[in-house]
Amino acid sequence: MSKNSNLQVTLHGSLVEVYEVGVLLKGPSAIGKSESAVEMVMAGHKFIADDVVLVKKRNNQLIGSQLSTESKNYPVEIKGLGIIDVAELFGTRAVKKSGVIEIEIELYAPVDNKIVSGEYLGDLTESKNYLGIEVNYYRIPVTPGRNVSKLVEIIVLNYKVMKKSGKSFIDNLNQDIIDRNLRGE
Repeated sequence: MSKNSNLQVTLHGSLVEVYEVGVLLKGPSAIGKSESAVEMVMAGHKFIADDVVLVKKRNNQLIGSQLSTESKNYPVEIKGLGIIDVAELFGTRAVKKSGVIEIEIELYAPVDNKIVSGEYLGDLTESKNYLGIEVNYYRIPVTPGRNVSKLVEIIVLNYKVMKKSGKSFIDNLNQDIIDRNLRGE
């Protein structure tokens, strides 16, 4: 993370808009951030930036974009293929100049490609703070055969449900169990 001023930072990652929610994909180099971003574009979502994301604080929101907001190119480096231009391949409807970042998802490689038992619990909501603004934070272990782009879509849909209802699925499930116990079921 590089700070340019107290109102902006640059972050290593990919930024996409999934179901109208800005998602910042982070993780080590070659973990699959760029490839996942392109897969999401192929599923109809919007591409904003790759590799270096400029994040600015505006109206108490985090706005992410490419470093050069004047560029008409949307480059992505796909390991083994080289650099492609998302706008040229998928059209201008597949790209967006900027977006409000609401979610950060860290992609990581688990030790020996094994997901430990605690990582199955998706009910723990964490957050990250950039420029004084909190964004929801999730981690996805990347192992062979996992479809990261679909997992990102599920995270976003669940986030939207939680944002609307104020409760997570786990909260609702726990309440259902409590209610059943109170009724003696």
